[in-house]
Amino acid sequence: MGRLPRDRPRGQLRIAFDVTALTFNGVWQYVRRHGLLSEALDDQGATAISRRFQLALAWLATGAVLGAVLPVLGVAVIAAFNAFYWLPIRGESPRPRAS
Repeated sequence: MGRLPRDRPRGQLRIAFDVTALTFNGVWQYVRRHGLLSEALDDQGATAISRRFQLALAWLATGAVLGAVLPVLGVAVIAAFNAFYWLPIRGESPRPRAS
C-alpha cells in the first residue's frame, strides 16, 4: 500500500481551517441578518463581532499559506490567532442593565 504525499495532510488542514472560518462567518451573517441575536447585544457589539470574524478569514488564510512554506511560521500565526481571539473586545459582551 502506498504512502500519502507529505503535503496532503497540510493541505487538508488549510482547507479545514478555511472551511471552518467561512462556515462560522456564514452562520453569523445569517443570524445577524434575520434578527436572531439577543436583544442584549446592541448594533455596536454586533458590528464589533462582525469585524472580528472577517479578520479571522484573512488571518487563518495567511497562517495556512505561511505554514505551507514554513510550518513553524504557520503554527506561530495560528497560535497568535488563538491568543487574539481569546481576549474580549469592546462591545462584544452585553452591557449590564441599570436596575
